[in-house]
This record gives sequence, C-alpha cells and structure tokens, in this order.
Amino acid sequence: MKYIFLLFISFSLVAQHKEAHTVLSPELSAQFVKDSLAYATFEKEHGKYIQTPNVNLHYLEWGNPKHPTLVWVHGSYSNGTEIIGMIEAFVKNNLHVIAIDYYGHGKTPIPQKEVSLYHVADDIKWLLDAKKIPSTYIAGWSRGGSIATAFYDAYPERVKGIILIDGGAANWIRKRQLLSEETLNAAFEQSNKDYFSSLRELYQANYSADYPLWNVYNFSFFGKEKKGWTRNPYLQEWLQDDTVELQKRQFYQPTNSSLFNQSTTLMLPEIIYRNLKTKMLIIDPTKDDAAGFFAYAEEYEKIKALHPHLVTISKYPNATHGVIFQEPTKLQNEIIDFIKP
Repeated sequence: MKYIFLLFISFSLVAQHKEAHTVLSPELSAQFVKDSLAYATFEKEHGKYIQTPNVNLHYLEWGNPKHPTLVWVHGSYSNGTEIIGMIEAFVKNNLHVIAIDYYGHGKTPIPQKEVSLYHVADDIKWLLDAKKIPSTYIAGWSRGGSIATAFYDAYPERVKGIILIDGGAANWIRKRQLLSEETLNAAFEQSNKDYFSSLRELYQANYSADYPLWNVYNFSFFGKEKKGWTRNPYLQEWLQDDTVELQKRQFYQPTNSSLFNQSTTLMLPEIIYRNLKTKMLIIDPTKDDAAGFFAYAEEYEKIKALHPHLVTISKYPNATHGVIFQEPTKLQNEIIDFIKP
C-alpha cells in the first residue's frame, strides 16, 4: 500500500498508480460485483445526507443516539470510512458515532461558493441541531483536527471533549517555514491522476489482495470527472494541490491560497484554546518527527502548558502521521477511555 502525502494531510488508502487493464479476469470481475454490492449495503445501512446552508452533507452513523455522541472528522483525501476498523469497538462501548464527509470528500460535493473550515464547523452544528444532540465529543485526524478545533472555537458550549490526532493543536506553517527548501521539497509530491474508462477498471487498478476490507470501502473514494473515473474527483484541484508550486504557496504565501486553505494554515490553536473549558486528548505520533514535516511535539506541549489539568498528550513512538491505520487498537482504546465517565 503506497502512502502519498499531499500537504500535511492524509495518505491514499490504496496505490493510485497501477497499470490499468481493460478486461477483468472472471475472478476479479466476480469480486467487483461482490464488493460493490457490499458497499451499497453498507451505505444503505449507515450513509445519510443532510442539506445544510453550505452543502448536501453526507455522513455515516452507527450506534444508539441515546448514548454519548462522538463526531469524527477525517483527514484530507480520506473520508468517514477511515474509522471503519474502530467502529465495532466504539459501538460495543456504548458510543453513538457520526463520521462526516466534508467538502469534496466521500459523497459530499464541493460547494458552489468559497468556504472555510468554519463552514464545516457550521455544518456539524446544523447536523447536531437536526438530531437534537445538545453536545458531543469531537475527534479529528490531520486537517480533520483543525476542523474539530474550528468547531470548538465557534461552538464551545456544544463540546464535551476534544480528540486531536496529529492535527488541530499546532499551527501548520510555523515550523515548516523553518525547514530547508530541500527538506520541504522532499515532503511534496507531484501527483498526476490516473483516469479509467469504467468503474470496473478503476476498481481493478486499486484492488489489493493484502487489504480486502478496502476493496469494499474504496468505492467511497471513486467518482467520475470529464476525463474518466478516478479517486476523489476534482478534489486535488479544489485543494490547490495539483502542482508542487501551489502546494508550497500554502506555506510561503498562505494568503494567496484559497479561503479553505487559509483557514487551515493560518489557524493559531494557542489563541483558540486560551480559555479551554473542556478536556482534550492530543495524539502525537513521533516516528516521522525527524523529517520535520510533522514535528509538532513542542507545539502540543504549549497547549498542554496552558491547561495542564485538562490536556493529555499521548505519544506514539512507533507510528507516523498515518497513526489511525497503523495503531487503530491502541487509538480506539485511548479514545474510549477518554470518553468514559
């Protein structure tokens, strides 16, 4: 499985640059039908939409709404299915889980107006209001952590606790502007999309015998552009990641980037959390800190120093930024323990 980092954000769940074949083998063709039906059943059981003032928001839902609610916000280039490996444990421990797809991810479209992370926060509030949920625990990975922080900033009275997984507790550009140009360039990747003439071909290109679960949930990433079927249609362009120059601009000229990117890179958590009133868990995977691109330990400690009685930092020395896939059992247990009374 190839990890493709774009900006500070999440990685692809399957390899994106495999050679396409126009004809599926009988075995793979049968598996395509089986997996597509499995995903359709999953979506029918757990997928829902709500029209907010900003977008027709898609989300996934599990568990009893009478139990404590955990709202999960995914990382960039991912979607709500990223927590599928932890859901069983969450529900068994009496959690009601809502995992949103924010703009351009999963089944939520890109809005027809300029939006920010705070618009996503407004969408979450709209969803909670519609479900008559007065308050929630909110968790976010990577950029999803920044959205969780924006939600607390806008609606602190709706938050019981905050879980930030390598995102949302540090300013994204402050440390990176100190890196050498060589180091920063190495962190970016020119990623050219692959296009396929059919959904079956796209499925085959992303198929992995090593990760059978994702052969089902990959369907949540698939969509069609004018050029053909691809992963995360139109998202790379909307996030201004389609060239290395645009990626670097978000760190060196952030105000010349989109409003969505500005609201991410210019966020200052130490200001937002200056008057923190609820408990917080920060997950800090440190295995990739040496490269400098995700070296936010000092930033996290600053947040803890503001509120040592409320903030807990948990180190994951054997995990990188992709910690939610690398150590899901440890992570799910920490989240469950954090939420338990």
